[in-house]
Amino acid sequence: MQVLPVGLTAEPSVLVTLLRVVALLWAAALLLAGRRLARTTVGTMLLALGAAVGWGALSSTSYLLAIAVAVAVLAAGIAAFEVAPRVVMALAMAWPLPATYLAFVLLQGDFPRRRWLLVVLLVVGAVLGALLPEPSVGIVASALGVALLALASPGEPRPWLLAVLAAGVAWNLLGPRRPLALRGRFPEPAGGRRDVRTPVRRSLAVGAGGLVGFLVLAALVAPQPAAAKAEQAAHLQAVRGRGGLSRPGFVTGATNGFYLFGRPLPVALAGPGGGLSQRLAVLLVGASPSRAIAAARTVKTAEELARMRRAAAITASAFDAIRPLVRPGTNEREIDAAITAAYVAGGATGRAFASVVGSGPNAVRPHYMANDAELREGLLVVDIGCSLDGYASDMTRTFAVKGTFSESERTLVDVVLRAKEEARKALKPGARMRDLHMLAKGVIDKAGFGTYFIHGLGHHVGIDVHDPGARGPLEAGMVVTLEPGIYVPAGAAVDRAYWNLGVRIEDTYVVTADGCEPLVEYPQLPVPATVTR
Repeated sequence: MQVLPVGLTAEPSVLVTLLRVVALLWAAALLLAGRRLARTTVGTMLLALGAAVGWGALSSTSYLLAIAVAVAVLAAGIAAFEVAPRVVMALAMAWPLPATYLAFVLLQGDFPRRRWLLVVLLVVGAVLGALLPEPSVGIVASALGVALLALASPGEPRPWLLAVLAAGVAWNLLGPRRPLALRGRFPEPAGGRRDVRTPVRRSLAVGAGGLVGFLVLAALVAPQPAAAKAEQAAHLQAVRGRGGLSRPGFVTGATNGFYLFGRPLPVALAGPGGGLSQRLAVLLVGASPSRAIAAARTVKTAEELARMRRAAAITASAFDAIRPLVRPGTNEREIDAAITAAYVAGGATGRAFASVVGSGPNAVRPHYMANDAELREGLLVVDIGCSLDGYASDMTRTFAVKGTFSESERTLVDVVLRAKEEARKALKPGARMRDLHMLAKGVIDKAGFGTYFIHGLGHHVGIDVHDPGARGPLEAGMVVTLEPGIYVPAGAAVDRAYWNLGVRIEDTYVVTADGCEPLVEYPQLPVPATVTR
């Protein structure tokens, strides 16, 4: 059977390949020698923090300003590390433990509401950083190394990264090291001040040199494509109408490249000019067009909607294909295979995301993707979507494994349907997604299951199944999902009849001038609505 790709496959890129090589080498250095390279470890963390802050706040204004902020954060952090290293290590250790827990939860496909545990892990990490700063360097280095590995190998979550993290921590804590490498650095000064000028100057040179060098490299090697068709030319015009590309900038992300040029380029250079002048100009006056592109992508053209309606119809046909398989004794992977076969038969060009086929206890895990358990009893949640010519669909239905709902199962289904309908009636231009979420949550709260609605009501859909979203009110032409859900794990503080039951029902809607309409009409209950008593 043909295996369809997930999402758009980015075109090969010299720049991205070089960055991945650098990330892999840097990750190896941190995993193998992070504890011995304390300043390098702390500097890596500070540079990443500064780059994130600078890019998010100022890249749309100026790349040079974003670099200046990143370098300033690095220099200030290194100075603080030299003067009060325990304080800096307390801050540095505040994130690895919560991040590891969240990664583990994501890999399990489950999002339990244990915010208290995140707070506990954050506090424990900070205390360890302050009390045991030298070993903490090894933990932070390992966490940073694994983060770089994840960036260098994009795609579905990879369980082996947790194993690499554990091995890196063990090596950095127990492996060979210079016994005196860090002695005398971490205790606070007994008197006077340390001279921080040399490490700060070095950090400024390395940080500024690295970021400016990256900017120059990108300017030299990034392609400058033209719009492939009139559709992409219209998209470029829409971005310019929203204030983007008035100056040269880098279009980052394969989906943005596909939107503007008809090619899934991971990095491209675009702006008002072209050629060498544009490459030179981006170094001096360049700014990111990302915000303008995201805003333009929220409103779909007629051509985009036509592809998305067709993708939604193919996805609906997959539900028809799997209905006869929903019975005790079937394996989840058989249903997953039937879904892919229906995509191929319908002419889909890919999968929008990895299918979720969760039965019984797996139905309470919203991001479950193992799809390898036998159907026995309870409910089956199937969250699927194909893509057609680069545009995604997203749809979820809940089946009764034994063909009919028990009273408790039907109760949850009815609550979810009422919540979805309450939001659907309010979905129109001027509405906000957070307000729609609160309407749906209010219905679920009133029914007594609010604790078990553990994700947002919906998201925008387009080239990505989670497309860029509107910052303000919704507009006509935007496409969003409504997907309320209830997930009751075993041991929950409700009647035992509801334990291990998960329900989600999702459709994708286009906002119209006076309301909304689904991309495809399909029954919300693809099984008989009979209740078994």
